[in-house]
Amino acid sequence: MNINFLNTASYGCFLLKGPPGLPGQKGEVGESGMKGDKGGQGDKGDKGPLGLPGASGLDGRIGPPGTPGPNGAPGPAGPKGERGNKGDPGVAGPTGPVGPPGSPGEKGSRGERGKKGSRGPKGDKGDQGAPGLDAPCPLGEDGLPVQGCWNK
Repeated sequence: MNINFLNTASYGCFLLKGPPGLPGQKGEVGESGMKGDKGGQGDKGDKGPLGLPGASGLDGRIGPPGTPGPNGAPGPAGPKGERGNKGDPGVAGPTGPVGPPGSPGEKGSRGERGKKGSRGPKGDKGDQGAPGLDAPCPLGEDGLPVQGCWNK
């Protein structure tokens, strides 16, 4: 594109467009630009051929023990064992029937003297006594000697 400037004092600056020019020569290679952003993920490729089998792996850990199996059939009876020690005494049994009476025992020794007993009933009236002597002192109404008269 060819642009000519016409400068006139009275009219100012004008811009005139001319016809396009011939293409120029190819320039030198420029500097490399900055690396661009990562592009989006592409479509999935075709499946490859099957590979060779891998090497044998390491031995794994021992697993937990399994559940116990069913009980086996009982074996034949063994020989008879030796006689054991005498056991502890058992619980006392029920009381037996009463036995016949025994023979009389020997006479025992005399025991200690017992406590004094309670007073017994009043006895019968006694026989009449011998007549008494006259009293040296006169008797009062109650049958006793008069007060102040007695023998010393």
